[in-house]
Amino acid sequence: FAKLPTADEGADRRRTRRALTEPELVRLLDVARRRPLLDAATVRRGKDAGKPIANLRPETVARLERLGQERALIYKTLVLTGLRRNELRTLTVGQLDLDREPAFLTLDAANENRRHLPGIRAYQGLFLIITRNWTNNSRNKKNPLFS
Repeated sequence: FAKLPTADEGADRRRTRRALTEPELVRLLDVARRRPLLDAATVRRGKDAGKPIANLRPETVARLERLGQERALIYKTLVLTGLRRNELRTLTVGQLDLDREPAFLTLDAANENRRHLPGIRAYQGLFLIITRNWTNNSRNKKNPLFS
């Protein structure tokens, strides 16, 4: 092995990055929304293994549907804003400024990787959905935007 040249990972074409197409993005958001409920309803053992036929209580179904909606909203927010995972994780309700026109999302410098950006211009429809999400859960301004 000592005589083998080291591989150049930058020249390796097996991992070419690309943007998602619109149909791929729609499918990703749909799967993210449906996945928690589907996983919980899927039987894991016995003759019906792999079939989504388990009986779930109505409150469990409601909780899993909310979880799926929040996951889809997280993915949509990441795609439309360009935020990184940690930047999104550290966002609080108070950083969403809906009083401006257009709405604006202000990032703390300590929590963002691109320190030169003061904030992100909001896609009005997206932030209306986010606002509805945290308003329904009566979150205060210091709580995380996403749980």
